[in-house]
Amino acid sequence: MNPNPDDILIEDIALGLSREGRFSNQGHQRITVAEHSIRVCRRVPSEFAFCALMHDASEYLLKDIPKPLKNLLPEYRVIEGRLMFVISQKFGFTWPLPEKVKQADQVELEIEWRTNMLFGHQDYVYNETSAYDVFIYLFEELKPKEINV
Repeated sequence: MNPNPDDILIEDIALGLSREGRFSNQGHQRITVAEHSIRVCRRVPSEFAFCALMHDASEYLLKDIPKPLKNLLPEYRVIEGRLMFVISQKFGFTWPLPEKVKQADQVELEIEWRTNMLFGHQDYVYNETSAYDVFIYLFEELKPKEINV
Protein backbone atom coordinates (compact mmCIF):
# COMPACT_ATOMS: atom_id res chain seq x y z
CA MET A 1 0.00 0.00 0.00
CA ASN A 2 1.46 3.30 -1.13
CA PRO A 3 -1.08 5.99 -0.24
CA ASN A 4 -1.13 9.10 -2.41
CA PRO A 5 -1.55 12.28 -0.30
CA ASP A 6 -3.63 13.86 -3.07
CA ASP A 7 -6.22 11.11 -2.63
CA ILE A 8 -6.65 11.75 1.10
CA LEU A 9 -9.35 14.30 1.88
CA ILE A 10 -10.33 15.51 5.34
CA GLU A 11 -13.99 15.17 4.38
CA ASP A 12 -13.44 11.47 3.66
CA ILE A 13 -11.63 11.02 6.96
CA ALA A 14 -14.41 12.76 8.90
CA LEU A 15 -17.11 10.81 7.09
CA GLY A 16 -15.39 7.47 7.59
CA LEU A 17 -14.69 8.08 11.28
CA SER A 18 -18.23 9.34 11.91
CA ARG A 19 -19.60 6.09 10.46
CA GLU A 20 -17.11 3.72 12.09
CA GLY A 21 -18.16 2.30 15.46
CA ARG A 22 -15.82 1.58 18.35
CA PHE A 23 -15.63 -1.90 19.89
CA SER A 24 -17.01 -3.51 16.72
CA ASN A 25 -20.32 -1.71 17.45
CA GLN A 26 -20.90 -3.96 20.48
CA GLY A 27 -21.63 -1.44 23.24
CA HIS A 28 -24.85 -0.42 24.95
CA GLN A 29 -24.64 2.74 22.88
CA ARG A 30 -22.87 3.31 19.59
CA ILE A 31 -19.65 5.29 19.94
CA THR A 32 -18.11 6.44 16.68
CA VAL A 33 -14.39 6.76 16.14
CA ALA A 34 -15.02 10.44 15.35
CA GLU A 35 -16.62 10.99 18.77
CA HIS A 36 -13.79 9.10 20.45
CA SER A 37 -11.27 11.31 18.61
CA ILE A 38 -13.15 14.45 19.69
CA ARG A 39 -13.09 13.27 23.31
CA VAL A 40 -9.36 12.50 23.17
CA CYS A 41 -8.77 15.92 21.59
CA ARG A 42 -10.54 17.60 24.53
CA ARG A 43 -8.56 15.58 27.06
CA VAL A 44 -5.07 16.86 26.12
CA PRO A 45 -3.31 20.23 26.51
CA SER A 46 -4.03 22.55 23.57
CA GLU A 47 -0.65 22.01 21.90
CA PHE A 48 -1.57 18.32 21.41
CA ALA A 49 -5.22 18.83 20.48
CA PHE A 50 -4.86 18.62 16.69
CA CYS A 51 -2.72 15.50 16.89
CA ALA A 52 -5.23 13.96 19.30
CA LEU A 53 -8.11 14.75 16.96
CA MET A 54 -6.28 13.03 14.11
CA HIS A 55 -4.80 10.13 16.11
CA ASP A 56 -7.10 7.48 14.55
CA ALA A 57 -7.37 9.08 11.09
CA SER A 58 -6.21 5.94 9.28
CA GLU A 59 -9.31 4.14 10.53
CA TYR A 60 -11.41 6.01 7.98
CA LEU A 61 -9.97 3.55 5.49
CA LEU A 62 -8.59 0.67 7.57
CA LYS A 63 -11.44 0.43 10.11
CA ASP A 64 -11.29 0.26 13.90
CA ILE A 65 -9.71 -3.11 14.62
CA PRO A 66 -9.96 -4.11 18.32
CA LYS A 67 -6.49 -3.98 19.90
CA PRO A 68 -6.29 -7.70 20.85
CA LEU A 69 -6.87 -8.61 17.21
CA LYS A 70 -4.66 -5.80 15.89
CA ASN A 71 -1.78 -7.14 18.00
CA LEU A 72 -2.00 -10.40 16.04
CA LEU A 73 -1.79 -8.62 12.69
CA PRO A 74 1.74 -7.24 12.22
CA GLU A 75 1.12 -6.49 8.53
CA TYR A 76 -1.88 -4.37 9.51
CA ARG A 77 0.34 -2.30 11.81
CA VAL A 78 2.82 -1.71 8.97
CA ILE A 79 0.04 -0.55 6.64
CA GLU A 80 -1.50 1.59 9.40
CA GLY A 81 1.87 3.20 10.12
CA ARG A 82 2.47 3.95 6.46
CA LEU A 83 -0.98 5.51 6.04
CA MET A 84 -0.70 7.52 9.26
CA PHE A 85 2.70 8.84 8.17
CA VAL A 86 1.24 10.12 4.88
CA ILE A 87 -1.82 11.60 6.63
CA SER A 88 0.38 13.29 9.25
CA GLN A 89 2.62 14.79 6.56
CA LYS A 90 -0.34 16.09 4.59
CA PHE A 91 -2.18 17.63 7.54
CA GLY A 92 0.75 18.63 9.75
CA PHE A 93 0.57 16.61 12.95
CA THR A 94 3.14 14.52 14.80
CA TRP A 95 3.59 10.88 13.89
CA PRO A 96 4.43 8.70 15.74
CA LEU A 97 1.99 10.00 18.32
CA PRO A 98 3.28 11.97 21.31
CA GLU A 99 3.04 10.21 24.67
CA LYS A 100 0.41 12.71 25.92
CA VAL A 101 -1.91 11.70 23.07
CA LYS A 102 -1.31 7.99 23.67
CA GLN A 103 -2.10 8.44 27.37
CA ALA A 104 -5.30 10.38 26.67
CA ASP A 105 -6.35 7.75 24.13
CA GLN A 106 -5.83 5.02 26.73
CA VAL A 107 -7.79 6.94 29.39
CA GLU A 108 -10.68 7.46 26.97
CA LEU A 109 -10.59 3.78 25.97
CA GLU A 110 -10.88 2.75 29.63
CA ILE A 111 -13.76 5.17 30.23
CA GLU A 112 -15.59 3.95 27.13
CA TRP A 113 -15.06 0.33 28.09
CA ARG A 114 -16.27 0.77 31.67
CA THR A 115 -19.18 3.06 31.03
CA ASN A 116 -20.49 1.79 27.71
CA MET A 117 -19.42 -1.83 27.40
CA LEU A 118 -19.80 -2.88 31.05
CA PHE A 119 -22.42 -0.60 32.54
CA GLY A 120 -24.11 1.18 29.65
CA HIS A 121 -24.68 4.49 31.39
CA GLN A 122 -22.39 6.90 29.56
CA ASP A 123 -24.19 9.33 27.30
CA TYR A 124 -22.56 9.56 23.92
CA VAL A 125 -23.98 12.61 22.26
CA TYR A 126 -23.04 12.47 18.61
CA ASN A 127 -24.93 10.75 15.85
CA GLU A 128 -23.08 10.31 12.55
CA THR A 129 -24.01 13.76 11.26
CA SER A 130 -23.07 15.69 14.39
CA ALA A 131 -19.85 13.66 14.82
CA TYR A 132 -18.89 14.60 11.25
CA ASP A 133 -19.77 18.28 11.79
CA VAL A 134 -17.88 18.61 15.09
CA PHE A 135 -14.86 16.75 13.70
CA ILE A 136 -14.68 19.10 10.68
CA TYR A 137 -15.20 22.16 12.90
CA LEU A 138 -12.36 21.13 15.24
CA PHE A 139 -10.14 20.26 12.29
CA GLU A 140 -10.59 23.77 10.88
CA GLU A 141 -10.03 25.38 14.28
CA LEU A 142 -6.95 23.36 15.23
CA LYS A 143 -5.08 22.63 12.00
CA PRO A 144 -1.73 24.36 11.54
CA LYS A 145 -2.10 27.70 9.76
CA GLU A 146 0.28 26.64 6.98
CA ILE A 147 -1.96 23.68 6.06
CA ASN A 148 -4.25 24.68 3.22
CA VAL A 149 -6.73 21.91 2.44
